[in-house]
Amino acid sequence: MNHKKEATDKYIQEGYLYFSFDFLQDWNNELEKINQNKNGRHFEYPDSMIKCCSRIKFVFQTGWRQVVGILSSLKKWIPIPRIPKKSQLSNRFNQLDFDYQETIILKEKQNVALDSSGIKLRFSGQWVREKHNEKKPFLKLHVAVNTKTNQAIAMELTEDSVSDVSQAKKLLKKSQKISKVEKGFMDGAYDKKELWSWCEQNKIVPFIRLRKNARPHGLSLRAVQAKRMNRIGFDKWFKERGMGEREPVECWYSVFKRRFGEFFMCRKEKNMIQEIKFKTMMCNQLILN
Repeated sequence: MNHKKEATDKYIQEGYLYFSFDFLQDWNNELEKINQNKNGRHFEYPDSMIKCCSRIKFVFQTGWRQVVGILSSLKKWIPIPRIPKKSQLSNRFNQLDFDYQETIILKEKQNVALDSSGIKLRFSGQWVREKHNEKKPFLKLHVAVNTKTNQAIAMELTEDSVSDVSQAKKLLKKSQKISKVEKGFMDGAYDKKELWSWCEQNKIVPFIRLRKNARPHGLSLRAVQAKRMNRIGFDKWFKERGMGEREPVECWYSVFKRRFGEFFMCRKEKNMIQEIKFKTMMCNQLILN
């Protein structure tokens, strides 16, 4: 197997995804479809064009005005019927329904890994905060990743003060709607007796990293694993338990942040939700390709 060629082909396909102008092939038909039964002024630009512009904006971390400039430059060589204004791009982006689950590879059963990561608020007075040694605020993105396909199948966006374990049930329930979850892999932040019990009750085997000082109490699964860990040592227990299957969720975050950065570009909360849905959808597409 030629891994170098595989990597080359993958990056070429990635570049094609960023600058795909396939929307030009079906411009009129798509407009007719989305304007059917629409009250008020009809849309002038197909949804696929707005998504293309959004890819350029968020992958290259530029503004809507620059995207308009890029399209204007390309119009000299590509038959783009019309160029939207900055406000049209922004408004349409915030109106679209981004389904980050649309590219998910469905399986009858799955194992998932849960984790969270902070995403900074870009426009938050960084100079003043650094001067007064204040922590820059951020929001937390919680995801559940299929450990076989490496795609995010469930997500939650919360304030930075919200704990990881509080979102675990929501992520697992959303994952169950995609396909049956057999195992749930989580780090020590999720090590709560209540979550262990909930997973067992819902027929999900919890593979949660125990704290090194965990004490066995009772006959629960957590107690059994704590006894085993105390007997053979944490490192051997970790390997025996197969906790390395948690790795795909860390890889997913790595792809996400390398491609889209570690901050939000939108300022309003409702627009941030749109942004994170779009980026999650894009990240799943990149992994799929």
